[in-house]
Amino acid sequence: MRKAVVLVIAVTLLAGASVGAASAKETPPLKSFEASGSFLVGDPIEAWVIDGRTGVTARHFTASCAIPLSQGFDGFVVELPDEIAGVPFRGRVTPSTYTPYGLSMTSYNAKCKLTGLYGDKATFATGTKYILVTGWLSTLVAFNFTAIEIR
Repeated sequence: MRKAVVLVIAVTLLAGASVGAASAKETPPLKSFEASGSFLVGDPIEAWVIDGRTGVTARHFTASCAIPLSQGFDGFVVELPDEIAGVPFRGRVTPSTYTPYGLSMTSYNAKCKLTGLYGDKATFATGTKYILVTGWLSTLVAFNFTAIEIR
């Protein structure tokens, strides 16, 4: 009887030790980032531009490679933290005010070089540092941007 009790205790301790070892190997949570912003007017010409945006905010941003003084006029630049810029991620922009037309995103690397043109959701490569959010024929637009790491 005594051996049976000792055996049960030993099995219980070993089972607890293996559970502890397994929990130490859990994957860390996905990195994520959220931001919100707004802009006053849309840029109707952007729909016909293939190689980048034409708006005032876009031009000021790419010329200075910094958040522009025109931030919020016809677009809004979201600067991503290094922890998100250093991984591939899925990004989505959703209006928080009514807009009859969808929003779009333009991505740039840390040197403010254009890396992609997207609709309201996309998969972004490692190295994406800035997202320019714009709208076509929209006014007084507020939005939320969400980025979640891809593994």
